[in-house]
Amino acid sequence: MPASASRRSNRRSIATLFWGALLVAAACDRLSGLFGGESPAGESRVAWKYNVLGELTVPAFDDSLAFFAAANHQVFALDKRTGAARWASPPYNGGIAPGTALVVIGDVVVYPDYDIYAFDRATGALRWVFRDGPEGNVGHGALDRDGTRVYAGSTNGFAFAIGGTDGHLAWKSTVATDTTPTRVFDPMVDGDLVAVVYTRATNPVSGGVAALERSTGAVRWRRELLPATPGQPSGGWNRAGFSGALVIVPSTNGSVHAFDRITGDEVWKRDRPAALRPTEGDDQRLVVANGVVVVASAGLTTLSGLDAATGAQLWQRSPGRGSIVSPMTAVGDVVYLTYLSGQLSAVNAQNGATLWEVSVGAQDPLWMSPAADTSYLFVPGAHGFYAIRR
Repeated sequence: MPASASRRSNRRSIATLFWGALLVAAACDRLSGLFGGESPAGESRVAWKYNVLGELTVPAFDDSLAFFAAANHQVFALDKRTGAARWASPPYNGGIAPGTALVVIGDVVVYPDYDIYAFDRATGALRWVFRDGPEGNVGHGALDRDGTRVYAGSTNGFAFAIGGTDGHLAWKSTVATDTTPTRVFDPMVDGDLVAVVYTRATNPVSGGVAALERSTGAVRWRRELLPATPGQPSGGWNRAGFSGALVIVPSTNGSVHAFDRITGDEVWKRDRPAALRPTEGDDQRLVVANGVVVVASAGLTTLSGLDAATGAQLWQRSPGRGSIVSPMTAVGDVVYLTYLSGQLSAVNAQNGATLWEVSVGAQDPLWMSPAADTSYLFVPGAHGFYAIRR
């Protein structure tokens, strides 16, 4: 999984925020081995911890195993109940992995790491590798999957559907609208649609959202997310969400938009926060939970709930923990989120109330969004992989 130096510099903003902290942590705490089954004292929600330097990647799981990515680009398979290691892929030194989420499909676990790698879930054997064009083109950001395919963006304006069993190219769709360098981020699959967001390397940045036919990759519609005034950054940066007949997407300028999934017509828009300066952007992240769009503002560090049907604001909170990591995870009425300051929190989507919060210490911040199983949340930290009781 090696990558060129030029590709290593092409990262999502969250990786940049945490890399310095990771280096300090590694210098202060040399790992002499890997140990499963530890629980930090006093943390009643921590079921187990596996000691290793974690990576900024959302874990995945199946019926018996939880899969994590480590800082040295290894993928680990751990017993979900005990944290005991079942297998680990070979390590290598190559900077921060640009992928932000593992996915499970069929009998493989898939890891975006410059290219896209699939490992046998039972044994860890490498089953297939997908690459297209320049090194590192497709193995960045988050993947999504349905029952048979994995969906990926790219750094050069395309979206991809990849066969889950053997890594074959099912389709390749042009999302970019011109020759300007365009990054396509974080596909989101729902029914017959794949929604992707895209950002052009203009000054200021621009872009939008595209709805693709899941079966063929054909562009059903594409919409620009326009700035409110000249000089504002705009475009898509974080994953879209679905609610009924709507595709809901945040813009880099701080607004939130809902589009009809069939026609692409704009149904509602939540304007950017008035507290922002005229040319200031705001990296918004959202997740849909039972008819509520929960929106996290990176710039203002607020958390808001919007009615998914109308965009009307239902509530707003200022948790006082700083920015929230993207993506958030929703299960029913509960949204699980991780703050850049290292806490994992459960929030009621209907009113914004904090249900509980877990911290495992300043020296071991939890630093990525969790994967939610029926009993546990699997989340990486600076010095370990954790299973947190829901």
